[in-house]
Amino acid sequence: MDTKATLDPGSVCAGLSVDPNAGFQVKEAKTQSAKTWDQGLPAGELSTVILDEVSREFKTFEVGEVEVRGETLSRAYAADPEQLKHLRSERTSGETIHLDEHLLFKDHERFQGGLWCSAQKDNGTSGPFHFRVRFQPGKHLDNEAKVVEALMELLWVNPHAQKDFSSTGLRLPGSSQSAAMRCVAALKSLKASQADTVLDFVVPIINVILHAPCMEVRNVLWECFVLEAVRSDVSFGHLFFWALRAVESSPQAKIAVQTDAQRRMHAVQGTICSKAQLKITMRHLEEVVAVEGCGSGGLHFVIMELTYSSRAMTTYPQHDVYVEDEDGALSEMPFNVAHALVRLGWHTAWSAALRAEEAAFQEAGEEFQKRKQDHKKLAKEAREAWQALALPWASGPRGGREGGEFVSQVQNLAKSAADHCVAMRIYKEDSAKNTAKLHEPAKEAYSQFETASRVLEEMHAVLAHALYKRIVELLWAVSWHVANTVAAKREEQEEEEEEKEEDADEDEEEGEDEEDEEEDEEDEEALFGKDYPGSSDDPVEDMRGILGVLHDLFAHKEPLRGVRLCMAFEENLPSVLESIAKLPGAFGEPGLNAVRLALPDWSGCSEALDSAAGDLLLKAEGLGLQVVLELPAVSGKAYEEWLRKVAAASQSLKCVVGVAMPRVAPDRAKGLLAALRQGGLAQDRCACFLQLPTGDVEADQEELYQSSCSAEAQELPVWLADGHTMLEAAADPGKDIPAEEWPVTAQVLLDAASMLSEELDGLHLVSSWSLAKLGSCKLKDVNETELYSEFAQRMLAAVQAAPCGFFFDSWAPPSGENAEKRSLKVCCQRGWVDLASEVQTMYPHGSGHTVSLVYLHGFTCDGYSYLAEPHYFYRPKPKQAKKKKASKAKKQEEDDDEDFEELEPFPGLKVVLPTAPRRPITCYKGEMQHAWHDYITDHEAKP
Repeated sequence: MDTKATLDPGSVCAGLSVDPNAGFQVKEAKTQSAKTWDQGLPAGELSTVILDEVSREFKTFEVGEVEVRGETLSRAYAADPEQLKHLRSERTSGETIHLDEHLLFKDHERFQGGLWCSAQKDNGTSGPFHFRVRFQPGKHLDNEAKVVEALMELLWVNPHAQKDFSSTGLRLPGSSQSAAMRCVAALKSLKASQADTVLDFVVPIINVILHAPCMEVRNVLWECFVLEAVRSDVSFGHLFFWALRAVESSPQAKIAVQTDAQRRMHAVQGTICSKAQLKITMRHLEEVVAVEGCGSGGLHFVIMELTYSSRAMTTYPQHDVYVEDEDGALSEMPFNVAHALVRLGWHTAWSAALRAEEAAFQEAGEEFQKRKQDHKKLAKEAREAWQALALPWASGPRGGREGGEFVSQVQNLAKSAADHCVAMRIYKEDSAKNTAKLHEPAKEAYSQFETASRVLEEMHAVLAHALYKRIVELLWAVSWHVANTVAAKREEQEEEEEEKEEDADEDEEEGEDEEDEEEDEEDEEALFGKDYPGSSDDPVEDMRGILGVLHDLFAHKEPLRGVRLCMAFEENLPSVLESIAKLPGAFGEPGLNAVRLALPDWSGCSEALDSAAGDLLLKAEGLGLQVVLELPAVSGKAYEEWLRKVAAASQSLKCVVGVAMPRVAPDRAKGLLAALRQGGLAQDRCACFLQLPTGDVEADQEELYQSSCSAEAQELPVWLADGHTMLEAAADPGKDIPAEEWPVTAQVLLDAASMLSEELDGLHLVSSWSLAKLGSCKLKDVNETELYSEFAQRMLAAVQAAPCGFFFDSWAPPSGENAEKRSLKVCCQRGWVDLASEVQTMYPHGSGHTVSLVYLHGFTCDGYSYLAEPHYFYRPKPKQAKKKKASKAKKQEEDDDEDFEELEPFPGLKVVLPTAPRRPITCYKGEMQHAWHDYITDHEAKP
């Protein structure tokens, strides 16, 4: 039987065409739309109403040989079957009638009663109209026919099994759990036989689940087949998701039906995207390994593909081109406009925060009033600068009128975001009010924020959607940073006045705080709606967000992938540059695109750069390599003058895209930054990278990204004052491993490399990385080639988390320990580092290879995405037997450890992670993404 289902939420068994030998026949249906339910239909057609009023369309069908009993529609017709072919309805009842789009009938034989329909008689009362579909007795039904029979029984009308709801003129369909289980059994048999037709039943199944009158039947079909099918086969998940989505998004569907469809749609989506899908597969692999590892030694392959995966499993595809973008819409800002925008948001937020602080805490000190007036003045100047710089730029696509509207709405956005955030964070505690009550004043400001945001979002001809999102994110982060900074200062003052609590009380309060935090999130959604962008209580995290979005506004470029070259030690540098430019990458792309050129200290020389350095820069320009100059400068007039000369000498070379000053403390960099900009390396083309003081990303940023509430707060921090200054650090996978634990096992070091991605995600640039740590680990029973290759790939996955890119430690072997592992040239020659690899692999170290998992990544991801999160391919580590006796403190420590599940690789499992080539994506207007297929539409399946 050939079944063709469509995603029509109103159909029960849409498009069925049946083999006559299967025991029944179907005549094709015609469709005629109607706005009301009391219109007549042409002769030769019988009107019925499709499932539960979903689409409110008449479905018209040619009538075969059936027997009609009782009163008919509006007119009396003879019972002659020949006249029934001309049966026509003048009027139909306004009641819901559960019928299919097709009339199944037995060839050359009459039917005896069956399906119930409520029809209106001439006198206005309701009368019955009976017909029923029967399968030919004695015929053996295959699984597909059994599914059709069961679905009809579950949904269609049986007047003899139900009570008469005389008030409505409607008789509800009868159904039974046994029929549901027969349906499930037949569906599972079809699925087990890998019959393609089982996919065609997705829509009929969803219709029964949403509309069957018996809730028990709905649950049986949902739990025993749909959820099981989705867990075992992702293709079913996608089909069920879109069938539910069609109903959920249908404007004609009833609210109750939409709500039920939405709930089930989220359940399907969660099954697809959650880690449970992968854990089930890994559990199966564990069983295979256990069996096959005991003698047969066979090699098994499992191939999987997820649609939305990668960090994938928890986030959605990132892209910069949207289908709604119009040609000519602005996708980036000039630096001066972006810098004016961040100043607008900064001073607007500070002005609002100080006003709120004054109102809540009756601040009246002279210093406070001066700060308030200063920020008010600076906010006014920032608005004027924004208007002057942004209007000419925004007027480009559609003229001054729409450009002016854009400028005005951004100002509204900045003000409303600031007012909302300070209302959420700066207020006086009141024991008589809960948190939701205290946040009530923020509702009006958020309503204004939504209005301005909506207007900007709809200006598709002026700015691209990605740029719109970055503007909103920037102003939101700036407002929260300022509000959190002022609130933190207030909280610190209050804590100083309170007595310190006992440790036990603090632990108890910590648990309570977590509960309060969850309640606050629920309160926020109740107050502001499900689309609320979310609140914040961490000014450091806010500053990270500000800097990330600010740089994307004007400098959204491909990350740097390069190697560090030291002019004092490297030999024959021109040929080295040629070798670097020739290194192959995946899919025919260049392996590297940049070099980090470390210059000697020439601050006392008459020339900023010697002839060799100048020739190298010209060579890099010709090879298309980007250059970051590493300068050994420190604060002081001599170095400021040298940097000014270096900038002047290199400003004509487009290859110079950055300057790194690893010896400069961030709080003493202002003079050097000013010298670089004055010399000609402006912010719109050249980034400046400063080294983290200790190399600890979290601890250093906790110190550096805090803003002051003192009188100096009116000045922007160095990151925002310059506008294109960022932090860098070396990637060290072993820095968090205690010294007494060295040497560690290979697996510990591999996992440490992957875990680096979490830290480096908050950094801008990785100044150097290498394989040197491999020299300090245990290599017993380990294939060194596989270990080095996997470690290099995991390090590549980690350093790719830094948005501005990375540099390998050196090209040629430097002096010192583990020199060959710090040389990219040697690593490439020995096959440890392969930039052209299109497949990333995790090997079974210390155990024999017994099974392989080939895992195809999701849309917009790549194989490296999973090397940064290898725990998805691990299993829970078996727990050691507990000792009989333990001290109270030891027992408490063990109980705490139980909350953290340790994971380890599956013994013998090799995970193969191919990366799809980049291809133009149709729904992103040709934007290049890693993908196995092109995507015509983009429905991101968000909850």
